[in-house]
Amino acid sequence: MKQRGQYRALFVYIASEGSDWRLSLMMMDPKVNEKGRVGVDFSNPKRYSYFLGENAKTTTPQRFLIKNGKVKDFDDLKSRFAIEVVDKEFFNSYKQLFLQLNQHLQEDHAFKIFAEKQGIKTEIFAKKLLGQIVFIYFLQRKGWLGAKKNEAINQGDSHFLRNQLTKCISDGKNYYNDCLEYLFYDCLNKKPEKAASFYRAHFDCQIPFLNGGLFEPINNYDWENEFLNIPNEIFSDNPEHPEKGKGILDIFDLYNFTVDENTPDDQEVSVDPEMLGKVFENLLETNIRKGSGSYYTPREIVHYMCKESLINYLTSNIDISEDKARMIITRDFDINFEDVPKVMATKSNTPNKSLAIWEGDTKELSNLLKNIKIVDPACGSGAFLVGMLQQIVMARSLMQEYTDENLSDYELKKQTIQNCIYGVDIDPGAIDIAKLRLWLSLVVDHEIDDIEPLPNLDYKIMQGNSLLEDLVVGDSVIPLKFNGANRLDGRTKEMKNLFEEEKQGILIPDKSETLADKLEKYHNQYFLINDPHEKKILKNKIDDIEDQLIQSKCNEELVRLKEQATNPVNSKKITKIIEQQMAIRGTLDQWKKDHLRPFFPWKLHFSDVFRDKGGFDVVIANPPYFVETDNSSAFQAVKITDFGKRYYEGRMDFFYFFIEKSSIDLAHQKTIISFITTNYWLTSNGAKKLRDFTKTFLKFVTIINFNEIKIFDTAQGQHNLVFISRAKNKLKAVDNATNVILIDKLKSGNEYYLDDLCNNSSSCEGVIKYQINDLYDDNNHLIAIQTNPEALQLKKKLQENCINLDNEDIGNGIDILQENVTKKHNDLYPELKIGEGVFVLSRREVENLGLNENEYKAIKPFYTMDNLSRYCVVKKSNYFLIYSNKLFLQNLSLYPNLKKHLDKFCYIMTSVNKPYGLNRPRDEYYFTGEKLLVLRMTNEPVFSYVIGDSYVSRTFLIIKSRKTRLNLKYLSALFNSKLAKFWFYNFGKRKGKLLQIDKEPLLHFPIKKIDKKVESEFVSIFDNIVKLNSAMEVDTLKNIKTLEDKIDSLVFKIYELDSKEIQIIKESIN
Repeated sequence: MKQRGQYRALFVYIASEGSDWRLSLMMMDPKVNEKGRVGVDFSNPKRYSYFLGENAKTTTPQRFLIKNGKVKDFDDLKSRFAIEVVDKEFFNSYKQLFLQLNQHLQEDHAFKIFAEKQGIKTEIFAKKLLGQIVFIYFLQRKGWLGAKKNEAINQGDSHFLRNQLTKCISDGKNYYNDCLEYLFYDCLNKKPEKAASFYRAHFDCQIPFLNGGLFEPINNYDWENEFLNIPNEIFSDNPEHPEKGKGILDIFDLYNFTVDENTPDDQEVSVDPEMLGKVFENLLETNIRKGSGSYYTPREIVHYMCKESLINYLTSNIDISEDKARMIITRDFDINFEDVPKVMATKSNTPNKSLAIWEGDTKELSNLLKNIKIVDPACGSGAFLVGMLQQIVMARSLMQEYTDENLSDYELKKQTIQNCIYGVDIDPGAIDIAKLRLWLSLVVDHEIDDIEPLPNLDYKIMQGNSLLEDLVVGDSVIPLKFNGANRLDGRTKEMKNLFEEEKQGILIPDKSETLADKLEKYHNQYFLINDPHEKKILKNKIDDIEDQLIQSKCNEELVRLKEQATNPVNSKKITKIIEQQMAIRGTLDQWKKDHLRPFFPWKLHFSDVFRDKGGFDVVIANPPYFVETDNSSAFQAVKITDFGKRYYEGRMDFFYFFIEKSSIDLAHQKTIISFITTNYWLTSNGAKKLRDFTKTFLKFVTIINFNEIKIFDTAQGQHNLVFISRAKNKLKAVDNATNVILIDKLKSGNEYYLDDLCNNSSSCEGVIKYQINDLYDDNNHLIAIQTNPEALQLKKKLQENCINLDNEDIGNGIDILQENVTKKHNDLYPELKIGEGVFVLSRREVENLGLNENEYKAIKPFYTMDNLSRYCVVKKSNYFLIYSNKLFLQNLSLYPNLKKHLDKFCYIMTSVNKPYGLNRPRDEYYFTGEKLLVLRMTNEPVFSYVIGDSYVSRTFLIIKSRKTRLNLKYLSALFNSKLAKFWFYNFGKRKGKLLQIDKEPLLHFPIKKIDKKVESEFVSIFDNIVKLNSAMEVDTLKNIKTLEDKIDSLVFKIYELDSKEIQIIKESIN
């Protein structure tokens, strides 16, 4: 391609042995390096590629390359090689299979009886069965199923499941009962009778023992004696022509399953373990309820966050430059193995990044990666856990060339999973998926002839509520926070029933083995144990320790409540205490049934981490985003704990708790915390406590703001990546500098990756980069991510010799809630007409009510942007507000017709003062007389000067110079100027490109003190703009623009800005 100058080409790669081949779209793009030299980048041959050949599935390439017709242009061709197309197609197919299977199970009377008896939810059974089958598709791809008795185990049948189904149908057998259950539970989950032999008589072929838990019967049901009649048609409804069928195997057989673990620049058009993770996460119960609800972190984001976290970890723990750490983690250096001995001997520097690391550093770096402790406290389907695993193994594998280690990737992965990776999620379905993905990650690198059993991950990836170390039952907070010094009463025996006596199992100090020591020993044994009977016994021992902790703490609370009830108290309090006691006992009963944790005792389960390091080295997550109105019960459980009381604040987002929890309880002094979050918290009023916390205790290493770039398919809002360190150096300002990266543009494909954007040494198209020491403004608002270095330089100058509005100068618009009838109201109550006025009435609606004199006084002129320009009122309002404030409600009898009107809408009222009162009527002072109406969410500043009564909704703020006594016409001119837009855009709040002009940005705007002469100049120009707005002649807009330019010139003059500074302002807002 380079020789011919061909930048786009289709290549065919043919295997040297066998019939496999690959059709790849290759691209060559020019790239300027850090030294300004132009080179070229080639796309990975597997990035846009179809795997083809004798055993390949061709449905996808046939559909996109042939059935879609003639290629229109290059973009059309490129789209036909896009992995994202298969992503969506496979997810939709998988989701449909899940819904069909779940529906069948729910409608099957016999299965319902079985499920109720076993305590199994049909959706859990359906998800597990599909997960088991899809896992086996990857095993088939490895050739691990169906090898003949004397053949190598990896010489199996790549169509094992389909061929077994054909045999079952031919023999008149039930596929699930006579094949799959035996495959799952009698083969994959059972050690072979003879050592070193995987021969299984039931199938007359070899099938390995995998262990791990995926193929254990759900809730340990008696599979050998239960007959679950799942019809063969569920698996294939057209066995004669499976390519036309809609059964589970029919659909899966359409796709190629690859065992490659793809990185963002290495993705072939097939189903890989990464795609499977995305599919599974979208099938989690919470996401099903939201529709497709994908909050799955894109692999490119995962890849970048994992790499940056490891780079920050290395530079925090060894005296090594960031460049060198980056070379190691990104593998961005050349290896010339002939020179290794020479370089290791001389420790000399070498040019062109060749052998940029050497033996001394490498051993220490390898040990750091070998002993790193990583946790995802909201792990979901395990994207970050798998991403970290991949990065660590690739780096350690590379460094083995310089060390004495010689481990395979499989051995490195197994070691890393056992020693380094931890995960917690409240959703048990997510935990099952995360474990499955880690097992798949091991399977893809398993090249050992004698297939090893998979490790048990039950106590590495665990279900629980990461935020709560207390058991919250109603109003009771039962402390479970555990430290390694706690010991179990030596009299408590391990395997007895813990739910008989209230006082048994109380934790007391004695000389017996600590809980932490005992659990750590058990966990290490459990990870590798593969005998099913021994595994069950050990699991019971581990679970028994947690049972004792919970039982003992609940018993202490029950005793406390019992003592309270015996004291002289009123009957209501006794009733409440009895209810609380019943709730605690109910919680214990439920715990006994399902062992689902609405808490997570970190120091109990991961005691090795806290004993050895005092916390995790890296905390990485995409935490859940929601506000209190979306899930009040989740907030309530946290709010009433000591942790919640410290950090809860009104209008916060739930993910704030994760930042605080990770920083306080999961971290040590050098911990790196890496999160992807929405970016509103950086300026939100509901995040003051969080910002105060981060300013006091943490250091932002890097903030990457994506502005309006859509990161998730369905998650709303703007997002950022934050990399935070506990290591705050109060002496060195340079060590506390934050790297800020603003990204307004991302190109697709191999043209611009996140790595390229963020790791380039300077800004480029769509990207601004700089460092800043003073990240916070005077009021603890993060502002740097909203701006650029040149704008920051202007800030202090603009604040010189200025005053600010007073809090009493600014009022809020009315919180009405029900202005008129919406479609949602009409859907619930069809008798209500869409658009019909509730609190806001048209002139005709007012006339039709037949109001009395008192009622007309309660009707106020209501203004919206339809009535306003940026500077003044342009049209009289024809709408009126029923101003039902406290006085109105106290004298309701004076307003019979308005009461009758509001009675019609009583069922849709949500006001705290319903059914007749406005939700928040505000102080009426702000709606009368001279004022500025300020539009809160806008592209351009809107500060409309209004005289007389004008009532507005919470869409507006109102400025009345109550304390500062400033001229409002001057303020309207100033606030509508280019300089004001520059200030609000860079130092205020934004949602994407929209200005969010709330009270606090207004309070901090620097208002220049001017004399009466200059003030009169502003007022004169302003009055001329108002006259033009009233005239609305042909040249009005042009003339207004001329006057606005005069205002801007005056504003620049009073702030004493030179031409360069004026240019910075104009470029910033354009």
